[in-house]
Amino acid sequence: MEKVDYDVRLHAVYDAGRRMSAEATRTWMAAFARHLPSPRPLTWLDLGSGSGRMTPSLATAFGGPAFGVEPSARMRTQAIARAGHPAVTYVAGSAEGIPLPAASCDAALLFFVWHHVADRAAAARELRRVVKPGGKLFVQVNFADLMPDVWWFRAVPEWREVDAALPTLGDGPQNETSTLLVFEA
Repeated sequence: MEKVDYDVRLHAVYDAGRRMSAEATRTWMAAFARHLPSPRPLTWLDLGSGSGRMTPSLATAFGGPAFGVEPSARMRTQAIARAGHPAVTYVAGSAEGIPLPAASCDAALLFFVWHHVADRAAAARELRRVVKPGGKLFVQVNFADLMPDVWWFRAVPEWREVDAALPTLGDGPQNETSTLLVFEA
């Protein structure tokens, strides 16, 4: 799969297409909390944090700190400008090279990011290194076989390659067209 370059144009329009309501954000935080111990604070890694859509909420809901690791310089710039928070730090990095110390995070989130990861084995090793033993890894993904025949596949056929990299229903439990996978480190 070819890498999506968020530094060229997508950084400027990403937030407009990916807004999340306050209610949806609360629902996600509650879903994560069900799998985490109640003592706070918890340190989070938001891997592929983009423009910071989830990172400040993770810091607030779990007492911070939260680290947004994002390879796109322009997406990080958007995050710093629009999603700043006293307990959040945005840094350059990738799934294959997470710039955090070993066993430094209680939980990690990949929110619709896994399909962008080029070397998944290296990413898994890095996540195992960074998330504390007993910590949680949350991976939100789409199911390729449950995605409808949406207009953008007809307009830009090469985007089907990105869709083909997504897991299928056979890879996990169903929740409409996506699921939250939870792993223990």
